[in-house]
Amino acid sequence: MPFSDPNSAQNPATGLVAPHGWGTNVDASFNFLRGAKAGCHLTSVVGTAITTDTVLPWATELYDVNGCHDNVTNNSRITVPSGWAGLWFIGASIRCTQSGTSTPFTIKLVVNATTTICQSVSVGVSLFENQHACETIYVLAAGDYVETWITNGTARSTAVASRFYAHWLHSGV
Repeated sequence: MPFSDPNSAQNPATGLVAPHGWGTNVDASFNFLRGAKAGCHLTSVVGTAITTDTVLPWATELYDVNGCHDNVTNNSRITVPSGWAGLWFIGASIRCTQSGTSTPFTIKLVVNATTTICQSVSVGVSLFENQHACETIYVLAAGDYVETWITNGTARSTAVASRFYAHWLHSGV
């Protein structure tokens, strides 16, 4: 069956397109993944203090297909469930509060607390809230887990609208 994005697909009966397209709100670009066979999309614990290599907790699930996340036990992790090894799309978008300086911060996606698979450094030119993202496609085995780590040299905390997501794409690599 071909891929169909319900937010931008044209209805063949009417010729009309859904009322909103990509990028019209924070979640629009993730809505097509809600039908994933395995994966989850999480929002952050607002106010998590960021220091050197802070592992972020994620306490709210927008959705979780096949139990990739637990809100209580190891809530910093998205874990690959049994039977869902393969290629995964993984990312985080972190929004931080004002730091009082223009010191940049770094987002890391880390597998099994040892392997950094994606790293992105903010520009650090704003004294106000800023948001930065890191995304990658990576091969994960069943039982592997991914966490978001933030490194920052100045006092900050996470703000509303931070996201962490992982979606299974394909089993054969």
